[in-house]
Amino acid sequence: MKRNALFYLVAFFVILNLLDIVTTLFILPGESNPIYLLTKSLFIMLIFKIIVVGIVCWIFYRNKFTNQRAYFLFITILLYGTIALTLAQVINIYAIIHPTVLQQAAQQTTQEKVTSYAWIMNIIYLCPVIFSWLCFIIYDKTFKDIEYNPNANWWEF
Repeated sequence: MKRNALFYLVAFFVILNLLDIVTTLFILPGESNPIYLLTKSLFIMLIFKIIVVGIVCWIFYRNKFTNQRAYFLFITILLYGTIALTLAQVINIYAIIHPTVLQQAAQQTTQEKVTSYAWIMNIIYLCPVIFSWLCFIIYDKTFKDIEYNPNANWWEF
């Protein structure tokens, strides 16, 4: 198996998910993951995370994509997912270090937590994924219509 950038991205994604599970145990009263909030079950959230990580690893090890768009979308989902998980870890660790923040989060209603989580995920994850994918689709559909000069400098259009 080649250890390329995708390998390290998948590995970092898996490590961040494991770290998220550990830090969640410390901030459970203030947890904002909608799966946990709606089911009130750490077990169901854990199973969901295992399934997601399992699917990502399976796709990575299978290493077969139907086209470039599918491969690009996989990388985009992983990259933005890693960014979102990194932000979640920063927030979790901050809440562990500062118990007053955790107490304030624990006092929020489930609806407030789900709404905040949804806004954050839309801004940090969903909108960039959709935008990036649309950009690639347009690129993919129009690339055959351009003239390509591999000898040009990067600043020359």
